[in-house]
Amino acid sequence: MTEEPDRPISADDTFVDLGLDSLKLVDLLGAAEMHFDIEVPDEEVGNFVRVRDLTDFVLGAK
Repeated sequence: MTEEPDRPISADDTFVDLGLDSLKLVDLLGAAEMHFDIEVPDEEVGNFVRVRDLTDFVLGAK
């Protein structure tokens, strides 16, 4: 988990740096799917390493 929990999140932060394990990442992706009305294909899940990866995917899906 990050050493500085109150610092701003950067697009270059990894989800591991932010304290997310694989189950929490799946939960986050599920929430993004519901919130943005998109679908993350199962084969794409492993590609989400950094915050930027998810934001780029969401922006590209709209």
